[in-house]
Amino acid sequence: MTQYQLRRDHPRTARVRPVGAEDLRPLAWLRITYVKNGYEVARVDIYSHAAEVSGRLWRGSASPVVEAVAFCHEHADELSELGGTDLLPVDLHRALLHPWGFASVVDID
Repeated sequence: MTQYQLRRDHPRTARVRPVGAEDLRPLAWLRITYVKNGYEVARVDIYSHAAEVSGRLWRGSASPVVEAVAFCHEHADELSELGGTDLLPVDLHRALLHPWGFASVVDID
């Protein structure tokens, strides 16, 4: 079983990386679209890593979030090759926290 950290930065945005990875950069970014007027997930779009949103490449879609993480697992080699060299941006307006603090763990069989 492989485990991934899922860190939500916003109700519609999350990032994914393997548990225990030394590299702090995400393997992929997720953009979550909800069913109109609800909290049910309609679609999760998967993007490669880049520090700037405009540099992220769309790689596919899934639903629910756990299937998006499974997609990332299935395409991990390809996604890691697409990853940018830039680290996560530092937010100077917040206290320093580990960039993967408060991440949940998703198990992929």
